[in-house]
Amino acid sequence: MIDFENKYYDHFSKKTTYTPPVFCKNENYMMRFNSQLKSYSYLDNNLTIIYFKKGAGVIEWKSKFKNIKDNTFIVSNPSEGWDYVNNKELKIDVLSLVISNKLKNEFNTYATYNLEKLIDDPYQVSSEQCIYLEHPLNADHYPFGRLLKSIYNQSFTENFIYTDAEEKAMSILMTMHNNQKKIYKISEFINSRKKSTKNEVLKRLLLTREYIHDNLEKKITLDELTSISLLSKFHLYDSFKNVFGKTPHQYINSCKLKKSKRLILKGQYSVTEISDILGYSDVHTFSKLFKKNFKVSPSNYYVMK
Repeated sequence: MIDFENKYYDHFSKKTTYTPPVFCKNENYMMRFNSQLKSYSYLDNNLTIIYFKKGAGVIEWKSKFKNIKDNTFIVSNPSEGWDYVNNKELKIDVLSLVISNKLKNEFNTYATYNLEKLIDDPYQVSSEQCIYLEHPLNADHYPFGRLLKSIYNQSFTENFIYTDAEEKAMSILMTMHNNQKKIYKISEFINSRKKSTKNEVLKRLLLTREYIHDNLEKKITLDELTSISLLSKFHLYDSFKNVFGKTPHQYINSCKLKKSKRLILKGQYSVTEISDILGYSDVHTFSKLFKKNFKVSPSNYYVMK
């Protein structure tokens, strides 16, 4: 297994240093490190993608502060730069990708032009920009996040050294874009004529959904979700139902029940304990919901599997 403890390995240059790199705007980087990084400033920012296996501290850019947790990823669009601060001086275990303008523009051309246009002029450069949601997201909830996590896991293998960094970066960009296309496609179900309004409401709905996934062990109220989304209660209810096909309450129950199946199969908890873990009022309510949805009781589900 490759060791990244207190080291900074760049997969593009295949070089390892013991101090954080100074990024150059015209270069690509794919960094792996597990270090007690107190602070870092990147003032001349490119498109930056970071997966935190172990996260801590805060990232600030464009006057926004984002707390970093374990198993999250974040994308920052090209801007005036960003700062990372870790006041607790905890180690962070990271896979990060910094994309040069050249590679980003080549990708934007591929992503925004049709095939015929690309064949006619394969070296053209698109002026359009792909804009991504800038918020820490749980890697397990998105295909793009799961890809980053898999590349992180691959980095510990000997074969990783011999893989091509640019091809890895291209696969990341393409998966991120495809994931983003699917996300923005569902914005068509939001009742608004303006695209900018649709995108803003979608962003708030995604953050609301993220909050649900991160808090399945507690009782989540509509008032809480209203506060998270900064949407009115009726606006949230209607938009959430249109986009995700379920009301917030139905979606919460669906997520809790899916998680309960995983907990049952682990065999570490009783049905009563799982009911408590997922914040149900009592085990009978949980068992009734489980049987209604999966046509089998929680206890029999474990036996059947």
